[in-house]
Amino acid sequence: MGHIKMSLINQMLQDLAQRQAPATDTLGHVTPVQLPPRRKHIPMWVWVAAIGIIGTNALAWLWWQSSSIQPPPTLSARVQPLPKSVMQAAVMPAATPAVNPGSVSTPAPAAIALPAPIQALTTPALTLTLAISKPTSIPAPVKPVNPAEPTQNIPSAPTTISKQVKPLTTVQLAENEYRKALALAQQGRVNEGMEGFAQALMLDPHHHAARLTLVGLLIENKRMGEAERRLQEGLTLDGDQTDLAMILARLQVERGNITDGIATLERSLPYASDQSDYQAFLAALLQRAGRPRQAVEHYIIALGKMPQSGVWWMGLGISLKADNQPDKAREAFARAKATNTLNPDLLVFVNQQLN
Repeated sequence: MGHIKMSLINQMLQDLAQRQAPATDTLGHVTPVQLPPRRKHIPMWVWVAAIGIIGTNALAWLWWQSSSIQPPPTLSARVQPLPKSVMQAAVMPAATPAVNPGSVSTPAPAAIALPAPIQALTTPALTLTLAISKPTSIPAPVKPVNPAEPTQNIPSAPTTISKQVKPLTTVQLAENEYRKALALAQQGRVNEGMEGFAQALMLDPHHHAARLTLVGLLIENKRMGEAERRLQEGLTLDGDQTDLAMILARLQVERGNITDGIATLERSLPYASDQSDYQAFLAALLQRAGRPRQAVEHYIIALGKMPQSGVWWMGLGISLKADNQPDKAREAFARAKATNTLNPDLLVFVNQQLN
């Protein structure tokens, strides 16, 4: 019973762990070209000389036009010949009229007749200055184009999520229940934990960890009959669960039914051929049941996998002695003593068999 009441909860925990900036606008800093500051007063002779030069150039241009083929209409429309009086005034220097001593009259100097032509000549220059000074127009910032709304019908979010999330299977639900029950058992809420393990087995009867943990809690709470029933159910579903078979056999032997215990172990024996502890347990039951020769066979299998077990060598010696093989029995007892693994009581017994 001491082996049965091991801490199965910690064992199940180990099992669970094993599964378990926009670009800078270069035009933004461009400022309009300012008009040059007003010049100081220019002497009249400068204006007269300038007009004379312009007039001379104008006469030369007119002569060239008259000697060439008909000028383009655009130039003839835009350029008008200067009046003869203006050209003469531009070429000839301003003459001072004779002054009569008797009467002083204000002559009409040629410079007085020049304001209108001067204005006509300087206007294009001013216009050109303004045109050059006019700041380059900054293109309007391009507005971001909103992407066109898709015309395809998109299902609503809840519908999409419901299609993506698959419902949990019964196996997954059982695993969730098992984890919840294990947490409850760890918190000391054993009854709730056992209910959770039972619920997990209802969802998935093959959930081995849930069944094994539930059986352990039932045994700790002295509910042996229910524990045996749960073990029988598990072995009926999965006969290869050798750990369930060993626990059930122990319970059956403890209530005095060695025959049922042997039968339980023999049913799952094909799945335990390489399990030394299973073989040794069956050998011990066979020895107690008065079947030493069969016990010897299973002890030899167990010792072949774990030769350092002094208890099993002692069991083999007992079975050989019961089968009337004293020499081999004595050799088995000597091997048991040589392992130095026997407790004092068993060592006393072995020494008695050797003497």
